[in-house]
Formats: sequence, structure tokens, C-alpha cells
Amino acid sequence: MVRTKPAYQEMLSNDIAEASKDEIKVRVIAGEALGFKSPIYTRTPTMFLDFTLKPGSHSQQPIPISYNSFVYILEGEGVFGKLKSTPVTSHNLLLLGSGDGLELSKDV
Repeated sequence: MVRTKPAYQEMLSNDIAEASKDEIKVRVIAGEALGFKSPIYTRTPTMFLDFTLKPGSHSQQPIPISYNSFVYILEGEGVFGKLKSTPVTSHNLLLLGSGDGLELSKDV
């Protein structure tokens, strides 16, 4: 069995990469979004993104087909997937299928 030494990376909140486009803001804690890449190194490829959408905004986030992925809504509500889908409210978890990527929008 190969063992890897544990590692820790200190990252203060104000050092987290933040990208904005139109009415969308994303904090890139791990991985990449909107052309910004997190400085955090992960041995296992990981995406940890914190999206904030203003009313009327829409975005797509590609997710590699090999990833297992989910969305957890902390606050507010949004539409995930087809634009005519039922909005999902805070404190709900959505499990995404393989290769789905993420399509999200915020109703007015």
C-alpha cells in the first residue's frame, strides 16, 4: 500500500478566487469556473464552487463526465436543468447524473 503524507493548505476567505460574469458571481474554492482556477491543490480532482446568481441570470458549468456531483442550495431558490423545471429552494440537495454538467438560473 502506498501512503501519502498528509498536507494542509491555509486559504483565507479573502484569498479565494472570485469570478463574475453578467449577473453571476462564483467563488472558486477548488477547481475551475468562468475561466478562473483555484490555487488550492487537490490530489483527487475536485470542484467546489459557490455560485451567487441575481434574478434573471443563467449559467452553465461543465463537469467532467468522470465526476460524481451534487448541488446544495444554501439560500434562496433556483432552477437547475431545463428552464421550465420547478424551482428548488434552500436546504435541498440535487444529485447530478454522469455527464450532466450544471445548468442553473435564477428566476425574477
